[in-house]
Amino acid sequence: MKDKLDTKWVELAAVDFVHKHDMDEIEVSLRDRGCPGSLVERLLVLIPSAFAAEHYEADGIEFPKTFLVGPAGHYNERLYADEPVYMAARRLAARWKEEGRPSLIGRVLDWSAEAEGIEKAKTAGLAPTRLAAVHHGFIA
Repeated sequence: MKDKLDTKWVELAAVDFVHKHDMDEIEVSLRDRGCPGSLVERLLVLIPSAFAAEHYEADGIEFPKTFLVGPAGHYNERLYADEPVYMAARRLAARWKEEGRPSLIGRVLDWSAEAEGIEKAKTAGLAPTRLAAVHHGFIA
């Protein structure tokens, strides 16, 4: 049941990433529709990362299997595979790709620090092959 709830919220949040203009606006939109606060935080940080991994791994860029949370010097490492939001977002990105919706994927990628880093590296003439673990703040 929880996985279905996460999938529902991932789809709603992903559409907000496509149509909204800032994180505060997305957060308010999700909360106004009844999304629990702890889930809102996960949606905001994990969806763009999941879309980036789904998009760029197809180009041969290796993404980490883990991410970091917590304060500097006291990071905790977590597996993306243990995050239902992340996994649902990967499935959604794959589905949108199969459906031929690259503009929607591109809009979500606009929110991704990983995508931004990859594109900056490519613009500088580099060919990134692997990303390091990302710090996703203080999500519980």
